[in-house]
Amino acid sequence: MRRKKSREGASRRDLSTMKSDQPVRTCAVSRKSGTKNQLLRFVVGPDGLLVEDLAGKLPGRGRYVVPTRHNLANLFKRSGLRGAAVEARLDRIGAALSRRLLDGISLSRRGGQLRWGLRAVQELVSAAVAGPNGHVSPMLWLLATDTATHTREKLDQQRRKLRASVQVDPEIHELLDRSCFGTLCGGGDVALLIVLGGGMVERVRADVFRLQTFLTQEMGKSTGNREPDSII
Repeated sequence: MRRKKSREGASRRDLSTMKSDQPVRTCAVSRKSGTKNQLLRFVVGPDGLLVEDLAGKLPGRGRYVVPTRHNLANLFKRSGLRGAAVEARLDRIGAALSRRLLDGISLSRRGGQLRWGLRAVQELVSAAVAGPNGHVSPMLWLLATDTATHTREKLDQQRRKLRASVQVDPEIHELLDRSCFGTLCGGGDVALLIVLGGGMVERVRADVFRLQTFLTQEMGKSTGNREPDSII
């Protein structure tokens, strides 16, 4: 997946450049390496079939895979699946990755670690600029793909203000749509979500990365079977 910028210049940061205490694992299919939370773990279930372990907590020895459709299809074929059974399993994986991301965002909201909308961004940026020593708590911006141009421009103004005042460029990822974000926030269309707090940021970031890795190839945006830039 090529590193891109949104239409208004919002960066999609290469995750491999971020500091992480996550151990490194090797993809069982491509032999590329990445941190544990970037790869998708599988274990062998009691029936001998591979079971996806999105939370990374199931017992047993795990196999780690960079979650592109190509890699996952090869993994399932090695385990004996063929044809429509492979496609059905891929669809199930995609749904599970989406569900886990949405669950993480909902958990952030219940824990008071989620803000949304332009006003929330303005308040967070103002607080960061006025804070002691320009300290900025970890945050992750999620931008809906159908965000209007004028809203993007206003968000970019806030981003430039934060960068100029405290030398922080917020991490932004673009996915899903305003209706989906609005459902997570209680109704109505929402263009931007802001996840706060180190622990939740780390979880949601990893879930975003894995889902984007899966969807990018699914929608034909990748070239051949190349792995995402953020895999080591």
